[in-house]
Amino acid sequence: MKKLSNTIPKAKRLKVNREDKITFGKYKGKTFGEIAKIDLDYIDWLDENVKTIKIDRDFVTAVRMDIEERDSELHDILVEHRFDIY
Repeated sequence: MKKLSNTIPKAKRLKVNREDKITFGKYKGKTFGEIAKIDLDYIDWLDENVKTIKIDRDFVTAVRMDIEERDSELHDILVEHRFDIY
């Protein structure tokens, strides 16, 4: 019996960028750029988990840099207010 794969061949993955609209999920009808403005983590999650689309690498890199910056700022705020974050 042939083993089925969970991955989609790269040639079959739909390439998308920030101007394209998502056609499924909680942000159905919004562009990837609109989603990034309200939920950076969702773009990162899509890139990691939805194997039927291939999100533009430059866009994903920018989103991940924004996530890192946001998390760093949050960390600084917590430290400044002396919350125990560990």
